[in-house]
Amino acid sequence: MNFGEKIHTLRKDQRISQTELAKRLQVSRRTVCSWENEGRFPKERHLIDSLARILDCPVEYLLTEQPGIISDVYEKFGNRRSYISRNLLLDVEAYFTSDYISQDEKDTFMFAIHEAYISARKASTDSWKKLKVKYPE
Repeated sequence: MNFGEKIHTLRKDQRISQTELAKRLQVSRRTVCSWENEGRFPKERHLIDSLARILDCPVEYLLTEQPGIISDVYEKFGNRRSYISRNLLLDVEAYFTSDYISQDEKDTFMFAIHEAYISARKASTDSWKKLKVKYPE
């Protein structure tokens, strides 16, 4: 299910009309309709958080096609890292769904994330080598 289908289904399950949801979120009914039917996303983070609260579901469920990602992080690393990972993923996803950012800017951002990961991994590898610990290549 995509974002709009999830909102529609959860809203119906809660017996909330588009108009009522719009009032609770302080947006127009047309905005809710565009989320459900036109593939649009809220432009502001607090709206996503409010949607999850009103529809009684995790934010992660609304925003990802793979809701297990954060659960996997939690199981491996604990709640603190899960929280950080969740917020990072939400922020990145909000960035990518924005209508104000060109595809070139999104590509540049993704490249920068990749470069940061490679740099951090190299630094981590170098730290392990200094400790003379075998680090899997």
